[in-house]
Formats: sequence, C-alpha cells, structure tokens
Amino acid sequence: MAEYIYGVLANKPPIQQITTSTITEAEKDTLNFSSAMTRLVVKNTGTAALTFSVNGKASLTDNLQVGDTFDDSFLEFNSLVLSGTTGSSYTVMVG
Repeated sequence: MAEYIYGVLANKPPIQQITTSTITEAEKDTLNFSSAMTRLVVKNTGTAALTFSVNGKASLTDNLQVGDTFDDSFLEFNSLVLSGTTGSSYTVMVG
C-alpha cells in the first residue's frame, strides 16, 4: 500500500509526491510517475539493504544501507525501480 502526500521543500526543486511502501513477496517495486520529475529522495526505512534505479538505467543505480537517505536532482525521469528482500521498506519523495 502506498501513501501520497504533496508539499514543498525550500531551496530545492519542490517535492510533489511521497510514497511509502514495503516490498512484499516480490523482489522489485516499480514506481511510474505521470509527469517528468527532477528531484529524488529515497530513504531506506527497512531492515535490509535497498537498491534503486532511476528510469531503470544501470548507470543511475545506487544501494542504500539501513537508515541511509539519498537526495539529488536529475534531468527529467519518469520511473524508479526499487529492489530488496521481502520486508524491505522505503520512503520515496519526488518532485
């Protein structure tokens, strides 16, 4: 289940959508956005490492250890693939 929240953060491109989820019985979650995004924040809220890939590109792939946060801006992107083990949790903020 995902939760969607809209808001704005100062001094960076605004955050428009927040998605929180737990990976269950699957190795990957794919988030598709209805419009192009330029800001990405990913936080690993689970108990195992988490991998994410912007637009599914290997060159835009990173790993997050438990409790780590990734915050960066990109050229426009419209999807994000997250992978982990059953029970892995994350919060994704895009704008």
